[in-house]
Amino acid sequence: MLETLREYLRQVPVLAQLLERELLNQPAHASNTEDLRAHVEKLQAKLGERLKAERKPYAVLHFPETEVNCPVCKDTIFGYYWEINNPVSGKGLCITHRMLHGLVAHEQLFQNESMQNVSGVRVGETRLVLDLPGLESVLVGADVPPDVLDELAQARALQAQQLAEAGPLVAAGGGH
Repeated sequence: MLETLREYLRQVPVLAQLLERELLNQPAHASNTEDLRAHVEKLQAKLGERLKAERKPYAVLHFPETEVNCPVCKDTIFGYYWEINNPVSGKGLCITHRMLHGLVAHEQLFQNESMQNVSGVRVGETRLVLDLPGLESVLVGADVPPDVLDELAQARALQAQQLAEAGPLVAAGGGH
């Protein structure tokens, strides 16, 4: 279920990778840092204009060196936050990369996460709910297949059903 949406999100290009390709195609012939920075800024501006003209959403991966482990499949996910942006509307949505992985790899529309104090003692759980209305508002106006938006509506209904079935999150005992 939700295969089109999940595949679409899996393939949203990451801005840093797009910029890296642009740099390989148009290398800087600069010998100092200031000229190199100006070249990169110019390429990034051109890339932004192209994405806007093509109405293509893109992602930004924040803290890409951070390793997060998926509790379901045990995969290591690099990057802490995944931000999707619509260059046409200027809207964006930032979610944890683990939350994106949960949707794309495991069709999770929410996750329960253990909370720990600074000494590592479990003090309870919190529920993280994927902001599907926010995701939809980012994708509206971009070059997105209609099936993706249809599946987003289905995902909202499925999420509401799953949350109702999961019941309220009850604070579990922990330590001090």
